[in-house]
Amino acid sequence: MKKFWLGFLLGGLLGGVIGLLYAPMKGEDFRILAEERVREAWEEAQKAAQATREEILGKLEG
Repeated sequence: MKKFWLGFLLGGLLGGVIGLLYAPMKGEDFRILAEERVREAWEEAQKAAQATREEILGKLEG
């Protein structure tokens, strides 16, 4: 579970930093970039959640 929250927090922080760095962009360009970054962070969070699920199930089975 720690991996999930770590990934979630790191993704949020990374997204915030990237948002600040690219803020001077045109609105449309920024929205496209933000959408890509959010999608990447979501995918990483899902991977972390899946890894945590597998870890927990492994401990329950073993």
